[in-house]
Amino acid sequence: MVLLMAEKREVSRIFTKVINPLALDKGTYGTERGHLSKSIISYGDIVYNRDNFRDIGKLPQGLTRKEATDMMAATDNYNKRLIEKAKEVVRKYHPFSEVLDNKKGKTGHIHHIFEQSNFPSIAAYLENLIALTVGQHLENAHLNSNTHTNDVLYQVVCLRAKSLSIERALSNGDLIYSKPNFIFVINTGLKLLETENEIKQTADFDSINKQIASFYKTL
Repeated sequence: MVLLMAEKREVSRIFTKVINPLALDKGTYGTERGHLSKSIISYGDIVYNRDNFRDIGKLPQGLTRKEATDMMAATDNYNKRLIEKAKEVVRKYHPFSEVLDNKKGKTGHIHHIFEQSNFPSIAAYLENLIALTVGQHLENAHLNSNTHTNDVLYQVVCLRAKSLSIERALSNGDLIYSKPNFIFVINTGLKLLETENEIKQTADFDSINKQIASFYKTL
């Protein structure tokens, strides 16, 4: 019985690794935790960090404290690699800054629109990463070069620029981004999930941008 259960879990893991890359290639839905995915599979879904026992506040049974600590360290290292990989993808796709202001130019840094420390669940989402010049990143996105905080006014600038980048990519048939994932990033970063202001998955880019503007007007 134990062997059969293990084999069932292993088949499920293999199935996901096979079907999702195919779904990415076809621009369609894939699989998530044994069910049809809620959104169309994008490149980011292949490399995004998933919930782990630290996120859900529950350790796997039978682990010692040391084993749990070692597992958390391994998970952290794995997530860091995923974030760096996601940054590499965005940097390669956007050799020039996505924000066209007076500091526009070649990409110098990849910036988290919603900071990694406060929103680890979306830290590796390509839709939460934006290509900026060094000046834009250190002088605009982070006031006084304090990378632990994001400037709220520039955050909305980045969201609008990212929205345009994603819309253009999808119009060109590039599957690097997905609109449902962008909506999830916004809802998570603005803490709109399960509220009356939550952006619906069916929203178009015009509606998304209007809701972003509406949110920041209230700050």
